[in-house]
Amino acid sequence: QHRQAVFHQLGHASKIYSGLGERLAKVLAYVEASIDFVEEEGVEESALANVVAGLSGIKSDLEKILDDRHRGERLRDGVRVVIAGPPNVGKSSLLNALARRDAANVSSLEGTTRDAIEVAIDIAGVPVVCVDTAGLREGSEDEIELLGMAKTRRFIEEADLTIWVDAPEIEHYPQLGLDSDTLRVFNKVDLLEKPKTPPGYDLGMSVWSDADLEVLVDKLAVMVAERYHAGEPALITRHRHRTAIERCLQHVDAALGANDQPLELVAESIRLAVRDIGRLVCRVDVEDLLD
Repeated sequence: QHRQAVFHQLGHASKIYSGLGERLAKVLAYVEASIDFVEEEGVEESALANVVAGLSGIKSDLEKILDDRHRGERLRDGVRVVIAGPPNVGKSSLLNALARRDAANVSSLEGTTRDAIEVAIDIAGVPVVCVDTAGLREGSEDEIELLGMAKTRRFIEEADLTIWVDAPEIEHYPQLGLDSDTLRVFNKVDLLEKPKTPPGYDLGMSVWSDADLEVLVDKLAVMVAERYHAGEPALITRHRHRTAIERCLQHVDAALGANDQPLELVAESIRLAVRDIGRLVCRVDVEDLLD
């Protein structure tokens, strides 16, 4: 968070956004010149020749900025790591072990966890929000448990990382098609005659083993670091930044796709793109365009 804050304080992000604003303004000026000097010989053709190439380059740069896995927001708000799986596999015990305190109730009875429990921790220098969720199973008729399982599925869909937990002698719930990066854990290996990691799992462990827990944390640290802690600090750190860039990209796409549209509509799309960049750092006025 400190590195990211210093990066923005020194104006590195502003320089990039200002550069995009200047490039958009230059393309807009070409389009405006084509409209204003339509009777001047050669002006329209010369101006329009620069529009498509300029917009294509800007589009590529905007897409690269957006393709950041939301690193900036996650460093501010925390990476969401969801602990999911069937009931009674040790999900709440795992949350308590990671948090190093009794954050969740633990019981041998199935369905103890009815609602999600969130705990903030630090992994690999990145803030992480671990979420213990209700166990997933089939055939339940308990209305409260069904609500908890529905909420679990929503948390899994929104997760940045998922720890899927299974255990011996537990009726395994069919593993969902997880969109997030997933660490598949087989817990309670201490109950097996020969403790080992079964096929299809990344780690066999017991939450009561400090050594196993350390291995789990190391694996999580690698996954978090690879995704959120590599390279230069992120340009986008807030939701409003991402919204402005996404809208800018939409207007650039509209301008590029307006092949048979009047130039006035192309100019309007680019003008809206300039406005969206202006929400971040630089405002382009009429005098800038005339220049």
